[in-house]
Amino acid sequence: MLESMPKRGLKVTKPCPIAPAYSKFFQFPAIICEPITNSKCPPLSADFKTNLCWVTALSNYDRIKGGAIMNKTDQVKVYQLRVYLRQISPMIWRRLQVRSDSTIADLHYTLQIAMDWDDFHLHQFIIRGKRYGESRVGGILFSDNPCQIRLGGFGFRQNERFLYEYDLTDRWEHEIRIEKKLSMDPQTTYPVCIGGARTAPPEDCGGPWAFMALKQKYSLWYIADRLIEIIKKNDVDDYQEELLEYQYWLHVNNFDRQAVNQRLKQYAAGDDAWQCQ
Repeated sequence: MLESMPKRGLKVTKPCPIAPAYSKFFQFPAIICEPITNSKCPPLSADFKTNLCWVTALSNYDRIKGGAIMNKTDQVKVYQLRVYLRQISPMIWRRLQVRSDSTIADLHYTLQIAMDWDDFHLHQFIIRGKRYGESRVGGILFSDNPCQIRLGGFGFRQNERFLYEYDLTDRWEHEIRIEKKLSMDPQTTYPVCIGGARTAPPEDCGGPWAFMALKQKYSLWYIADRLIEIIKKNDVDDYQEELLEYQYWLHVNNFDRQAVNQRLKQYAAGDDAWQCQ
């Protein structure tokens, strides 16, 4: 196998004897041994003292994770994603553009911002039958580090789909489709939202069917009648919580793309202000 790998000037004559021990810490297969002078490897047998080895994939690959290899020399592309919430009508959707070197963790936060979720609940991606995400105490444990899995490593095909689930109780299922593969625009900050419709459901409302029932209940006519009743009682302060709830339902068909992109730019710049809505 070693002989078939691209060496790029490295002479690899024997497998590294310490590869199995170190590969479990780095979480990628030990497939390349690079001779390094003054290596800090543990003492080796006499056969290897003149050819000290260090396990590395960075000399040839930027990422080797879960069988998905992203070549270090691969040109960074842009994936255009169409995201929509299943089982809701009319459709709640977003169109996003993300870099191919974005990680699974980046995509998680991008979706949280785009949908205006609060990231209070567990989540998971299901890509080609395998689950990815950020492990949480008392929640799902994932075998891969989401900060090391890059989207480009999957080699997504155009129109390929995968799933992002948020809040495993209410089960908000986001279907994600690869619409296009584009070249980078140096004038654009990624990720960026280029389209969308309607506000995402409120947290903890019970899931898609409960949301649809609430939407039908809180019609404009219902809210108008309740506002008239509250005004007649001349005691608005006692109804602040109810009025805030009505504010959401009055704007349920709106989508503020500018506000989303402002937060996405803050996230891309490493500005923690993106977490303050």
